[in-house]
Amino acid sequence: MTGCGPTTTGTGAASPASTAEESVSNPASALAPRVQHPRDARRISGCAALATSQLAELSLDPSSAADISSASTSGCRWQAFDRSFIAAVVVAVDLPVGGLEGVYLGRATFTVFEPDQVDGFPVVRTDRNGGPDCTLHVGPADDQLVDVLVSEVLNRSIDTCDAASRVASAVLSTLPPRSS
Repeated sequence: MTGCGPTTTGTGAASPASTAEESVSNPASALAPRVQHPRDARRISGCAALATSQLAELSLDPSSAADISSASTSGCRWQAFDRSFIAAVVVAVDLPVGGLEGVYLGRATFTVFEPDQVDGFPVVRTDRNGGPDCTLHVGPADDQLVDVLVSEVLNRSIDTCDAASRVASAVLSTLPPRSS
């Protein structure tokens, strides 16, 4: 995929001293990059993560919104106006291992693990199947996670990672700065 950075396979070993408990209790042992200017995703629901004007800019149909929340996450899925792709946003704030740290701890389970940034925030693109979909795990704060998934519906060869980055950027712009 273009625009997604270099591919890193999940065959490398994790840092030997890293465990979930150490990462939470000792920030110096964290694998994931720290968020420099955190945003707060605690009060946003998945379907409110993007404003109607943002959905239009992203070619997503506001009337196609479908709640995909679970007991521990708040999520929403939209279809493109031309039905060529779907985009989903899932917000998770009360994780046993906060934010991107949990993704980094599970990096060996992914065939693709590509750290990057969107608007200065750390993100990781992951993939288990090697398909055309793009999943970005975004760290708006060290203890919060926003997942963005873009999937092709019609074989139109869209750049799903570019679309996912644009969705992630739009979501980040809706989140208020985190107060201390």
